[in-house]
Amino acid sequence: MRQSTQPKRVRGYRIHIFRGAAYQPPSLTTPILWRDSPPVIEWQRVIDDPATLQAWMLRSGRKMLHFQFRRNV
Repeated sequence: MRQSTQPKRVRGYRIHIFRGAAYQPPSLTTPILWRDSPPVIEWQRVIDDPATLQAWMLRSGRKMLHFQFRRNV
């Protein structure tokens, strides 16, 4: 059996979190997470936080449509 010499393709993911004006800082962005698939565990941790009002995931600097969250208050 022959192994592939091509490296796995990884992408840079970031999660932008908006917590509101009552928090300091009101918004923050996670460091780049280099993965071959979206960081689902980190995403779930962000949307489970009750302080999070809005969140979206960025892949290579662009918003991902499947990973957008908005809490109705």
